[in-house]
Amino acid sequence: MPDFNSVLYGVIGKRISELRKLNKENQEQLADKIGIKRSSISNIELGRQQISLHLIYRIAQVYNTEVYSLLPTVNEVASKVSIAIDNVTDVLKYNEVGSITKKRILELLK
Repeated sequence: MPDFNSVLYGVIGKRISELRKLNKENQEQLADKIGIKRSSISNIELGRQQISLHLIYRIAQVYNTEVYSLLPTVNEVASKVSIAIDNVTDVLKYNEVGSITKKRILELLK
């Protein structure tokens, strides 16, 4: 189940990927411009690597955009985490799970 950080960095990565593609660049080109490896760009875009603040600023500078356009709002991230928790809860409600296990899982989700 995604936590706040994984959702946060996943959204940032997706926005970076969209911006890069909009500018018709590949990962290697962006990586060269901001001074990191292509594999790091790949991991950032997939949300597997937490991008540092200075790199977010560099990307915004490279693409002549504002930093806030790369960042989701707190409510946006929180709602995605909440939706994920709701989906797990729904699955537990409608599937056969031992009552003790089900109760424990629901407690952990809160």
